[in-house]
Amino acid sequence: MQSNFHDYEAVRMDKAPTIETHIINSGHAMGGAGEPGTPGIAPA
Repeated sequence: MQSNFHDYEAVRMDKAPTIETHIINSGHAMGGAGEPGTPGIAPA
């Protein structure tokens, strides 16, 4: 159990789950394709 941020053990890359990003052609105008992969930055 953590009491504050100094006690929190961050997830290391070797313990992080695999993250897959799929870009799907929806037929709409392009935009936002770089955003779905952003959550994967946190474990790094």
